[in-house]
Amino acid sequence: DAVAARAEAQGLRVVGLNHSPQWSELFLHPKAAHGSVIQFAQWDDDHAWSGHSLEDVFAGKSIDDT
Repeated sequence: DAVAARAEAQGLRVVGLNHSPQWSELFLHPKAAHGSVIQFAQWDDDHAWSGHSLEDVFAGKSIDDT
């Protein structure tokens, strides 16, 4: 919610704001980000991705992969 408020205060269009029990996300509209889709996400379990690097995520590994 804080990221959405800050983005909107800067005049950026926020779309796809979603809150679920474990996951929150929002997107900046591509027109607000020079044609790129920008996603902000927060996983409510701080330790869910512990031990996974950005390279692991890009390689398609999931939380269940160890």
